[in-house]
Amino acid sequence: MQVFSFIELAVGDVVEMEATTCRLYGQDINFTDSASNQLVAHWSFRCREKVVVRNSKSAGGSWLAEQRAGGWPNFVHNTICELRVYPHHIEMHLDGQHLSDFDFKYPSGISPTHVCSKYDLVVRKGVVAKTPAVTEAADKELLELNLGELRKRALAAGATEEEVDNADAKKRLVDIVLQKEAQKAAQASNKERKELLELSLGELRKIAMAAGATEKDVDNAENKQELVDIVVMKQVQKAADAPAKEPKVEVTPSAPDVDPPK
Repeated sequence: MQVFSFIELAVGDVVEMEATTCRLYGQDINFTDSASNQLVAHWSFRCREKVVVRNSKSAGGSWLAEQRAGGWPNFVHNTICELRVYPHHIEMHLDGQHLSDFDFKYPSGISPTHVCSKYDLVVRKGVVAKTPAVTEAADKELLELNLGELRKRALAAGATEEEVDNADAKKRLVDIVLQKEAQKAAQASNKERKELLELSLGELRKIAMAAGATEKDVDNAENKQELVDIVVMKQVQKAADAPAKEPKVEVTPSAPDVDPPK
């Protein structure tokens, strides 16, 4: 019996399935964006043709050009196939090995919000959330903080107290902060990302610098999409660093002392 899966998704999540030819036979896995109702990525496992086809649809609903590079991997019993969701592309990993021939970039520049299939899918949340252009710099910056500052940053980014308490090393706390902040950045509306992508490189560079990016961050960005990532990530980091607002306390002035009548 086939099980229909329709699961909410975010950048950093991993779609996992058992990778045997009989289990993958004829399986289609669709990655969609709920805001635009667009098919962002389509994976079709066609064992008769010995090919894994990747494709997408335009905003108007038309199929784009198929990608067939990579052929048919060695799907054998007890191997695990992962589709890892990144800000601009999906990677396929087989038993942890990255099969780069299968990398699929989203033609629309929109990352998916849901995955659906007749396959019984497992989605592991927030496993690979990274934005390559800023991760290395952010990692170095976070390692310079003390443990108390890191704990506050992790909690502000959305980590639970249990996650923070279970972090057994400073580097683990840094990883939690990066993961949670990347997830927040990924939740930035696709509309906002599309608006940023319509700007020129010069305008994006200025916005990134104003958001707190260094010249090195900006120079290391290889394209407009990575600059957009930097802008969104810096906005998330700035929000995490902002001090919490103290609640307003209304003070009622006391009545003036009056001498009792004599």
